[in-house]
Order: sequence, then structure tokens, then C-alpha cells
Amino acid sequence: MIHWIFDLDNTLYRFIDIQNQDLKKIAIDTQLPEIIRLLPGNKLIFTNANQYHSINMISKLKMYNCFNAILNRDLLQGIKPNPMVYFKLIQWCKIQNNDKVIFFEDTPENLMVAKQFGWITILITDKNPENIKENYIDMCFKDTKTAIQTIIRRVLFKRK
Repeated sequence: MIHWIFDLDNTLYRFIDIQNQDLKKIAIDTQLPEIIRLLPGNKLIFTNANQYHSINMISKLKMYNCFNAILNRDLLQGIKPNPMVYFKLIQWCKIQNNDKVIFFEDTPENLMVAKQFGWITILITDKNPENIKENYIDMCFKDTKTAIQTIIRRVLFKRK
């Protein structure tokens, strides 16, 4: 089984004005919901946001029917990078040792813990991907859509 796990803020959308974080000023990729819907396997949100914010943003992004579960700090009773929160997610979603887990995140520290579980770690960042050389980050991209397209080509179909 394949599990596609996405952080929410700065992974599925970005604030245009990062200082004010005005919810009316978010950058949304209108193609992303359809791309996520078409992914094979289990699709999850794993966020440090609270229940209200995570549901509100998924609705605002028109992605509510893209995901099998929205796992947030209220539900998991903790936040990343606490390893217990990852354990709870694994149990909740019935992730097995031989499953492929692909995790999209904008905070490197959260990827460090995910790598310890053997997950494929994808950093979404505005920084130059070539400058990021951490051994716990498998791939680095400026946006999630490009990341998904590349992973499908490289990881799932073993093409360059």
C-alpha cells in the first residue's frame, strides 16, 4: 500500500503575505486537488494545525474530498516532531512496515523523524533545492505539484 502524507500550511498552499497570514491572500494551485485525487493509495493530511484550522483550510482549498483522513494536533494529542505523534498516525492509518510512505513537509525537523520510520521525505521550500543536503531529506521541491509529478515518474515508475 502507498500512503501519501501531506502537511497543510506551506505545503498545500502558501500565504502570499507571510507577515499578515490573511486567509484571503493564499496562493492556491487549482490543479493540485485533481492531481491528489488521482494518486493511488491512501491520502492523508498530517498537520500541527488545530481541528478548526485544518478543516477550514481544506474546505477553502476545495480539497475536502481528496483525503482519507485529516490528522491534526487535536486528534493526535500532540505535534510534530514528537515521535509519539508519528506512532499514533501509523496506528490510526494501519501503516505496515512494508508500505511505501511519501511525506510532504515544509519543516525539515519534521522530516528527520519521518526518515527514522523509513518514509520517503519530501521538503517543500522556497529555498534553492540544490543547497539542501540533509541526509534525512530524500527530495526537495519548490511546490507540491512538481514534487508529486516527479515522484510518480521516479519512484513509482523508476524513470528519470
